Amino acid sequence: MIRNRLPRRGDCLGWIRMNVAACLLGTLASFGTAAGADDRADAPVLPVRGISAHRGASTTHPENTLAAFREAIRLGAQQIELDVCLTKDKQMVIMHDPTVDRTTDGTGKIAELTLAEIKRLDAGVWKGPQFAGERVPTLEEALAVMPVNVWLNLHLKGGAEVGAAVARKIVRERRTHQAFVAAGRAAAEAAREVCPEILVCNMERQSSNSDYVDDTIARHDDFIQLLGKPGAPDDMAKLKTAKVRINLCCTNDPEALKGLYAAGVDFVLTDDVATMVRTAERLGIGQVEPVFRDGSAISKFAVAAEPEVKPAAVRRILFLGNSITLHGPKPDIGWDGNWGMAASSEDKDYVHLVTAALARHTGVQPEIMVKNIAGFERNYATYDVDQEMKDFFTFDPDLVILAIGENVPALSSEEAKTQFQAGVMNILRCALAKRHPLVVVRSSFWPNAAKDEVLRQACQEAGGIFVDAGPIGRDPGNAARSERSFRHDGVAGHPGDRGMKAIADAIVAAVLNARVEDR
Repeated sequence: MIRNRLPRRGDCLGWIRMNVAACLLGTLASFGTAAGADDRADAPVLPVRGISAHRGASTTHPENTLAAFREAIRLGAQQIELDVCLTKDKQMVIMHDPTVDRTTDGTGKIAELTLAEIKRLDAGVWKGPQFAGERVPTLEEALAVMPVNVWLNLHLKGGAEVGAAVARKIVRERRTHQAFVAAGRAAAEAAREVCPEILVCNMERQSSNSDYVDDTIARHDDFIQLLGKPGAPDDMAKLKTAKVRINLCCTNDPEALKGLYAAGVDFVLTDDVATMVRTAERLGIGQVEPVFRDGSAISKFAVAAEPEVKPAAVRRILFLGNSITLHGPKPDIGWDGNWGMAASSEDKDYVHLVTAALARHTGVQPEIMVKNIAGFERNYATYDVDQEMKDFFTFDPDLVILAIGENVPALSSEEAKTQFQAGVMNILRCALAKRHPLVVVRSSFWPNAAKDEVLRQACQEAGGIFVDAGPIGRDPGNAARSERSFRHDGVAGHPGDRGMKAIADAIVAAVLNARVEDR
């Protein structure tokens, strides 16, 4: 068996399809020839050495959250490690412990909680008040923020059931070139039943001894994860000969890096990603410049990996928001634009980035209507939605993007929360009244747990798609003040060009996923 190569996407899809066909029809279907190596020439180049962000950037951010993963990506980590386990209703969530007690404000075993119950928990406030409202991500949500040119170390917490589920998700998300399952034997074998070419890190006999090394080589595994120290020189040499990539867990000591790399370790797991990435760079290991799936640099890769399913066209988009969505000139605060505050130009605000991206993906240039409804935010209890917004909904959109919350006064009582949710539901009711457009609700750029939870619940009740912008807003680099100077601090705190792009990317990914599934 030849391993340690870019997996053939066709192999895994064909394997899944043949197993399904066998179950349903009692016979194996014929699927043609898998893609060859030449077809994969444009696949991303993955790092050969570097730092593995243990549960994301977990020294500075709440572990195993989107905030921690985004920070590790921003810092240029070469590999990102995350833990995957199954909920009571068999959903894949990212958490290390068997219970939610240590890293959320809740209690209980993950295996005894549903995804809905876990999603109500705060997974960030334990790390600091600036992370309040951070949620436990699903595997799908975690993969959605990952670049295509870093290794994804998926540590499986469980046996065959989680192994098969994760492998199916890796294949569906076109991540077989970069994602590997770090798993015990039962989970690894189940993953390979789904996709024989899945990359595996042997976690069955984890240590640094010769038996573990020999077992990894004999099983044709792709990675090994040594504990604490490198193996004996002979064992390290055997791993290199067998082309097994070597992870080591774990150290936050920058002085140790040079010796570990010299001993043959490829990737060092660490919590202190910022320090260790900088140290690795001084040793000649460059930071990763992340490449994401919607970038032109990998468009050929995406097509080669899987035949394109063209999303349904979006012909009319209604954007409802506040100053982040649209704000006219206001000289007294030094704002001269007539677009989303505080992008440097109209084409760089999230409204126009979303519109342009959907046009590229579907081949249809959408017509758009953009409305500032900050008045609703400030007066949601008395705002007459039917009267004030009737013209918006006669526009007959097939996509409505609601991006509010920043101007809503603090929801300091249950009555205020109930009134705000009723107002949001009234907007969504009007939006859905005519021909049921796709609805996307974006959380606040300046995260607020109470307001964002109301928006999430209203979105769920309306059958919409919720996009969590909290991690984007928590990154100081996404604020306009990080890009240029402003006379007014309030303007400077709005998303700049980078923040607008991050918001747009999250919305576009949600819309495209929904539209592909609709087909």
